[in-house]
Amino acid sequence: MLNRCYISLLFVFFATKAVAQEHFSVADIPQALKVRANAVIRNQQWVVDMRSANDVVLRVKQVLTVFNSVGHERARLAILYDKSTQIKSVNGIIQDQDGNLIKKISLKDFSDESAVSSFSLFEDNRVKHFLPNVSQYPFTVIYDYELKLKQNLVIPDWVPNLYPDLSVEQSSYTLLYGRGEAVNIKEVNFDGKRLDEENDKQKKHTWEVHRLLARKKEPFSPPNERQQIRIKVAPEKFYYYGKKGNYTNWQDR
Repeated sequence: MLNRCYISLLFVFFATKAVAQEHFSVADIPQALKVRANAVIRNQQWVVDMRSANDVVLRVKQVLTVFNSVGHERARLAILYDKSTQIKSVNGIIQDQDGNLIKKISLKDFSDESAVSSFSLFEDNRVKHFLPNVSQYPFTVIYDYELKLKQNLVIPDWVPNLYPDLSVEQSSYTLLYGRGEAVNIKEVNFDGKRLDEENDKQKKHTWEVHRLLARKKEPFSPPNERQQIRIKVAPEKFYYYGKKGNYTNWQDR
């Protein structure tokens, strides 16, 4: 059974054709991002588009370079799905250290299994996952996928620095929702400035982080969760498995 936290590494919007034309050389990574890091996120983009209470689109692109065998597991993409989450598309490519193509990735390359247990065929929660079969380090994997959520109560948190041994060159999170809607937002350990935009139809919030260094594990250091940057969002009026409700703050949740 795979840990649910993998989904937080997933997630951004680029056309597949555009992704295939990009080349990510390891030589372009700043030296500071290699210190104490087993892998580095080169570019990560999350876009959450709340079109309605039962129509939320999550688009994710992630470019991640793995330096060694210890960091290989950081390249796994795991997508949880059930009756309320539909996988619309998944594409990707694997590149060598110079940015040359090794392999193209599609949904048929993913394994599919229960996300709850290994003995039941009747559970709704399932996971599709993929881990590059590459033994030459370093290498880079680019994922590009889109999910449709038929509910707006459970929106995945954005956590760019998910693991201590993972550095981040650039990561962004964009939230779109109707101008007349109200959304609860909670920022944890985010010390940047949120960019807010608005037109006659929708509101748009964008968070960005740059050059997050890998963290050294030390005795008696705070738990990893307390050092992570995290953005949590939830609309005041929600819909979940046919039921409607509302809350106005995080204490109501």
